[in-house]
Amino acid sequence: MFVVIFETRPSPAHQSTYMSIAASLKPEISTVKGFLSNVRYRSLTRPGWLLSLSTWENERALYNRLLVVIHGTPGQVGGSTTARRPRPGTASMEDYHLRVGQVFGGEKTGDGGDNDDDPERLDATEVGAAACVVLLYGQVGGDAADDAILAACVGLPLDGPQKTALEEQGLVSWDVFRAADGSGDFVFLSSWRDEAASSRFECQVGYREQPSQGELLKIRVLRDYGKYDRREAPQFFEDAAGGETTH
Repeated sequence: MFVVIFETRPSPAHQSTYMSIAASLKPEISTVKGFLSNVRYRSLTRPGWLLSLSTWENERALYNRLLVVIHGTPGQVGGSTTARRPRPGTASMEDYHLRVGQVFGGEKTGDGGDNDDDPERLDATEVGAAACVVLLYGQVGGDAADDAILAACVGLPLDGPQKTALEEQGLVSWDVFRAADGSGDFVFLSSWRDEAASSRFECQVGYREQPSQGELLKIRVLRDYGKYDRREAPQFFEDAAGGETTH
């Protein structure tokens, strides 16, 4: 199984434009063979940041998804059919961070990962600071929407010596997201330097019996790029305004 982790910060002035583009793509993406799910979340630690988390059966499905995004709405990405097209979403996104990875551990390893047509990829990002991501899903009721409350649900410290110890063990970054649909679902996204570090973390949370803790997925990051770092992007775009772009 493959996962697309797409974090975006739409410009406040273009929030509706961004959501309209996303909504227009969703029906078409949902028909792509191999599509499994797509859920949107809002960050509880970084105001204005959104997370689109989609899962796919295999790498071929990911390629088909890319074709939909590039060619499905030509008017919204500049109308060009050449390889050097304008960057999509420049006006609506202040920043973004996109990672593509393959599930290699956790509770759903067998969903697509054991398919003969979808062998395990052993390569990893060469430019990203984190080679692995751990997604820990859960649910919280009531009005609880604080990052500390949700982190406590999975038994993780957000500050103090315990957090420092996690960073020394390979924690690169973390965030807590709550589902945008108001369902109460949340996901704790942590990024780790390597597989060994992510495995240690998995063991730590595995011993905790939190009633709100759900599925855990370990993901090997294959591609990692953003608005200003395009080195692992699958296609070329012109430099983005507002900062130096690395190709």
